[in-house]
Amino acid sequence: MKLNSEEDIILLTKHLSERPDDIALALDSSPDLADRAYSYAMNLVERAYSGSDREAEQHVHSILWELLSLRFRADKSLLAEQSYQLYRIQTALSKYCIEHESANVLEEAQNAPQKPEEFMTWVDSYCAKHPAGNHPLFQYLGDQADIEQFAFFDSSMM
Repeated sequence: MKLNSEEDIILLTKHLSERPDDIALALDSSPDLADRAYSYAMNLVERAYSGSDREAEQHVHSILWELLSLRFRADKSLLAEQSYQLYRIQTALSKYCIEHESANVLEEAQNAPQKPEEFMTWVDSYCAKHPAGNHPLFQYLGDQADIEQFAFFDSSMM
């Protein structure tokens, strides 16, 4: 797999679910390619969370979805699951998404009520309006994942 441009890296992320072993092998065997893919991912993060680029944010989430879903596929591949470079990108994207969301929660929490009953109502309302509740990963875990897949997801988030 020969990837030379940013367009090639974008294609790589779009075909991750179709050819995970090929992509894992290409990234793990080519430090230059892996660094370019990582740089592309970090550029997306910068655009998504510093520049408020909604399209970049959606692309970050779609890449994360693809990377996380590789771990739950019935036909999961050992190469993709054990790829250091895919894990490196997944970890970095997850970190920035979590930091971004944490900052948003802290900002919103400044106005949270102090009384326990009112606070719980506020938390319920905040969670209900947040788009993460409708994330495909949680829909998959709730509707399709078996107990082993759910246990793996739970243990991998620690």
